[in-house]
Amino acid sequence: MRKPASSNFAIYATVNPDASAPARSAPSNTLDSFRGQGIGMPVITVDFIGVAFLGGGRKRVSLELEGETSIRELFELLEKQLDIDELEEKVDKWCMVLLDGTGIEHLQKKDTRVGHGAVVSVVPLLGGG
Repeated sequence: MRKPASSNFAIYATVNPDASAPARSAPSNTLDSFRGQGIGMPVITVDFIGVAFLGGGRKRVSLELEGETSIRELFELLEKQLDIDELEEKVDKWCMVLLDGTGIEHLQKKDTRVGHGAVVSVVPLLGGG
C-alpha cells in the first residue's frame, strides 16, 4: 500500500465535481483492495454540496486517516491538501456541517470525532419563508 501524503492523512480521490457526472472509484491499491486482510486505513468521505465558494455543484473527497480525527483537524487538513485559503472560516460563515446526517452543533461541535465510514457533509445555510 502506498504511503500517505503526510504522517496521518492521504486524499485518494476527488470525485464528482458535477452532480450529473458519475463518481470515480478509488484506485485499486487503496483500502477496498485490502478489506478483510487487516490492511488499510479508515476512510472518511467529505461531501461539499452546493457550496458557492467552491463553484457550487457537488464535490466529494475521500480521505484515508490513521484513526479518528476531529472536525476541526479534518478541515485544517483539507485546507492544506486542497489548497483552499481560509476553508474553515468560510465554512463557519456560510455553511452547516453534518456528520452522518446530524448537525455537529448537536454533537460536540468542531471537537466531534470522525472515523472510518463517516460521511461529513458541508451544505450552505438556507433561509426563506
